[in-house]
Amino acid sequence: MIENILEIRVGEEVYGFDADKIEQILEIPSITPVPLSDSSMLGVVVLSGKIYQVLDVGRVLNLESVNIKNEKARLLTISNKEESFVVDEVLGMISVNEENFEENSDKDSFLSGFYKTENEVVQILDIEKLLNSVSLDSFTPVKLDNLQNNEETQTENEEVKRVLFFKAGDEKFAINIESLRELIFVPEITPIAKSDALGMITLREEIITILDMNSLLGFSYKEVDEKSRALITYFDGKSVALLVDEVEEVRSIKNSDIENIPQNMANDMIEAIYKDEKSIASIISNDFLRHLTREYHLEEENITDENNKISENDMSEIAVFKIGNEEYAFDIEEVQEIIRYDEITPVPESPDFIEGILNLRGAVISIVNLPERLGFEKNITDKTKIIVCAVKNEKIGFIVDDVSEILFVEDEYISKSTNEEALFDEVINLDDGKRVILKIKVSNLIDDETFEKIEIMEK
Repeated sequence: MIENILEIRVGEEVYGFDADKIEQILEIPSITPVPLSDSSMLGVVVLSGKIYQVLDVGRVLNLESVNIKNEKARLLTISNKEESFVVDEVLGMISVNEENFEENSDKDSFLSGFYKTENEVVQILDIEKLLNSVSLDSFTPVKLDNLQNNEETQTENEEVKRVLFFKAGDEKFAINIESLRELIFVPEITPIAKSDALGMITLREEIITILDMNSLLGFSYKEVDEKSRALITYFDGKSVALLVDEVEEVRSIKNSDIENIPQNMANDMIEAIYKDEKSIASIISNDFLRHLTREYHLEEENITDENNKISENDMSEIAVFKIGNEEYAFDIEEVQEIIRYDEITPVPESPDFIEGILNLRGAVISIVNLPERLGFEKNITDKTKIIVCAVKNEKIGFIVDDVSEILFVEDEYISKSTNEEALFDEVINLDDGKRVILKIKVSNLIDDETFEKIEIMEK
């Protein structure tokens, strides 16, 4: 028997919930949409470190959607559940007089009963039936196993290396990806007195020296803008950050396309030159990066408890990208290359959301219009990238609006879907819930029938 009723309004209708099953009543927080989810699901929110899926009670009841921008709208979290409801208004609490309560005999109804007050009859909603009517994935905090690196999809005799291409001044440079720990937006920089370093940054409570790559390479300093990125090096447990003007792409290059610098032109910074049909890039020496890292690494004297240190085994690495105003991610182990958008050849009668094919250094790969796949419109700009992933032993490219970061995330900030077929298999909670990233399971983006058509297209 219900003891207390939480009276709510949805549109013009008045309903009630069993008040003992409602955990919190909150103003509407920032909600991160989940594309292609149930029509009743508005998205996910992070509250006190926990992921909640947000359901619109109006949509569940086939009524008008709740106006979440209305100042009276509220979010209700449910005790011992990962779901929450939004309603147009919370009207108050009613102490139940058993004589005025009538159970609903219709077992298929969303209503568990009716409660008569002096002025009205309150329809009592059955929370479990509301939840069971909606198709949802469950996101549970987990400790993820450390993943092993995928092998490069290359011919047996072809030696390759993965490099990150960036701009400094008006020139193009490359760094061996194995020298880098992360690629991040440029955080706030704190100057260091009497130092030739640009300053210090904080990355997950770790203090790191940041150096200006333009200055190191002999160019003029350029103010940080939206294209600027910080590359975090990693050698022997030590790190520094390198400020670069722009990151262009991450991809594999053949050793046969790399030329050594003539002895009379050699220096400590540049170890080789890479040439392709479109451009030339100077490859930064690993020895030079190692020297910088050792020289400018800041020892954290305050860390004395080894048990409190986070190892890479307790973290997952992701490639973060944008579509519209939302952030998504791929597991870095599934990413083979990140390249700038290039001309794509349409293929007649190709499957939905398949943009066409692209010649990638002699190999034909299919290109997926990821914005369209997720229900958005494609918007090609100078920031547009193609992320090349390994899907069922095939290379497939995914168009995205921009690739913003490659970063490690501690497992305590990750909630993993319990549904193996979920498109979004993880929700990543950063900055105390102010930043929520949905990680996409690449293998679930393309069904078997579409994949077979892709294989035929590439042949």
